[in-house]
Amino acid sequence: MVGMRSLFRKPEPTTDFVFVKHARATYQVDVGPPGAIAGGRARVGHVRQGFQTQLQLGDRPVTLIFAGKNLTDDGRALSACGIRSGDKLLATYSAAPPRRKTPVERVDDVLVAAQAELVPYITTFVNGDLSPEFKDRELFYRFLSEKILQQMFMLDGIDHEDDPDARKRRKEVINIFHEYQADVDRAAGKRD
Repeated sequence: MVGMRSLFRKPEPTTDFVFVKHARATYQVDVGPPGAIAGGRARVGHVRQGFQTQLQLGDRPVTLIFAGKNLTDDGRALSACGIRSGDKLLATYSAAPPRRKTPVERVDDVLVAAQAELVPYITTFVNGDLSPEFKDRELFYRFLSEKILQQMFMLDGIDHEDDPDARKRRKEVINIFHEYQADVDRAAGKRD
């Protein structure tokens, strides 16, 4: 009887996968070898990208939902979201591709992101306090200087040559970053 039992066993899966339902259709999206989901190697972004590829959506934003929760962090492991191989997710996407942002909008996006990330740290540093991540002020100072410089480099990647408004806005934002660095330098005693 043992020999008969092996005839009726399901074959081992060759991939980990989830089902993604959109409208009336359901798609199987492979996310890696067996154990990729349980091992934390399969990410939300793998599902989103696999779905976009299957439907030839290009860069259109896709919203993924599992158990009533919007899966927004592409870097998050599927297992951390409670997803197992074979689970069903719901997907939505807009029919029109997203509008390309203007250079001025892209410059403003860099500024808004930088302000959200840096201003609390800069305020803490200028007030003479240490952030819990840093053991001394010199490390904190170097971290802030590096982050401010990184934000300026991000502006270098925005094409502004043919757009005088973008060139003007970029210069304004660079000056804001220079002011941030001056505040940090003064608080560190590096400037008068």
